[in-house]
Amino acid sequence: AGGTSLRALELLTRVERELRVSVSPGLLFEAPTPRRFAAALAAGRPAPSAGDLDRHGAVLLRDGVGAPVFVTGLAYMVRPLALAAASRRPFVGLPLPTETGPGMAAASVEAMAAALAPRVAALQPEGAVALLGYSIGGHVAWEVGRALISAGRGVEKLVLIDAYAPDSFRRAPEWRRGIDILASLREAGTPAAVRRVRRSLRRRARWARMRLAARLGLDLEPESTTAGTDRRRAEALFDAHLLRALDALATWRPAPLDAPVVLVRASRPMVGFEVLDPSGGWTSLAGSFRRVDLDCDHLAIFAEPNLAALAAAVDAALVGGSD
Repeated sequence: AGGTSLRALELLTRVERELRVSVSPGLLFEAPTPRRFAAALAAGRPAPSAGDLDRHGAVLLRDGVGAPVFVTGLAYMVRPLALAAASRRPFVGLPLPTETGPGMAAASVEAMAAALAPRVAALQPEGAVALLGYSIGGHVAWEVGRALISAGRGVEKLVLIDAYAPDSFRRAPEWRRGIDILASLREAGTPAAVRRVRRSLRRRARWARMRLAARLGLDLEPESTTAGTDRRRAEALFDAHLLRALDALATWRPAPLDAPVVLVRASRPMVGFEVLDPSGGWTSLAGSFRRVDLDCDHLAIFAEPNLAALAAAVDAALVGGSD
């Protein structure tokens, strides 16, 4: 019994030192498994106030209790997931610099992360941080995690939603992208859109592919976006953001991140892209890695019936750092 008590005290001491939190010895008895213990630690931390969110340019995607889940970028697209998740934790969105102004059009992934990491640290001053990012937001979340660890903080979990390291995917040839776009629109039964896209492809195939995003399963109705963002603005943000994001990814090469990482992956390739590594290129870079596949494509992952499966996968990923 004495040995067990000593080990418990050692564990509590280490948790308090590394996570910078105060832990009651009774918590080990109330939450005796690693999963329940980590969840109890997260629930005991205060959530950011409305004033703090405004001060740091953050958006509350869903209110909750305990330490937040920080969503890096594309908050208007991730909000349906935040609302569908069973987790009681708040979801806090941090817009990427590429979403907030033309002056950041050439921003690198590292520069975007450098702008967001201090805000995350200020909004959660202590304890390991939970990060979530979709697409380019996942790449920025990776670098935010690296910045936090370099500053002496911990990363509880990084959840990547259909985000791939640069060498794990490639753009399909231009002609193939056009064929894929037209095929997707035909399948959706929108002949007028097919005609419009065909004309647009002849002029600017790249822009046509991005306009398609709002037609392929994305739920961009006002009730599913952040306050003050209507459908037209959401589409414009996505168009401008994706162009800048692809430019940023062209020069980014991720370094290792010593943290548990979960990739929730759309198993059908995004229109115009080919996946070379189903694990996204993260296996050798993450402290630990797990992959969850969903039967959908990149653009439909937040739409039903995929949203429920996505929320379940994210909830499972966020329950504790390790099991």
